Amino acid sequence: MSAMLSNGATSQSANTIGNNTWETNAHGWGATGRMEWLLQGDWSQFDRIGSSKGETSGMLLGVGGGYLKNQDSDGQSNWLGSVDLSYEADGWNAYGSATYGRNDPAAALGADQRNSFGFEVGAGMYMNDNNELYARWQWLSPGVGVGNNFNGDPSSKLNIATIGWNYYIAGPNTKLSADFNWCFSDPSLVNTLGAGGGGYTGWWNNVTGGPGQQSSGSQMLLRTQLQVSF
Repeated sequence: MSAMLSNGATSQSANTIGNNTWETNAHGWGATGRMEWLLQGDWSQFDRIGSSKGETSGMLLGVGGGYLKNQDSDGQSNWLGSVDLSYEADGWNAYGSATYGRNDPAAALGADQRNSFGFEVGAGMYMNDNNELYARWQWLSPGVGVGNNFNGDPSSKLNIATIGWNYYIAGPNTKLSADFNWCFSDPSLVNTLGAGGGGYTGWWNNVTGGPGQQSSGSQMLLRTQLQVSF
């Protein structure tokens, strides 16, 4: 179990939107936590995603949550909860996670309440000692677009399927990865107003995003990376 009490959501008003400078410190407070249950196996198995050949079976359940409170009288607050389950055994793994969040914006911003929901499921399997294939499916509705919540523009949701390959150069800690991704919807509005482009590196914003600027297109993305962990 882990827990943290910290500065919360950024101070926002009709004229100041965004993070404050460090010396201003005009934030509210936040409380976050996570609990994990080792259902099978050893804790060290879950220090990374994946299972090497010959590894024994392991299963881990996790539950997390957070609440962020703005200090302004407008009463902006955010909270979220998540649950995930991971399984590993002898060179293959599978996992799934789901997250639900609610945003109650400051009244001065004139924005509506938003509910967001997302999930991810994935699996991987070693073909030999150095090569692993993996696949995943990601879906996210950040609660933006026409009507807010789970409705709105086609681009107000992410719906991404991925297939990839890992080549382990030096055991499990150094790997070269390549993956092919297909987003069945245009991710523009999610990137612009919801998830933020930094969370989905490489995806294009095809349209400006927003009510009346709907797009029903799709995108494909080929991506490579070298990862070293220690």
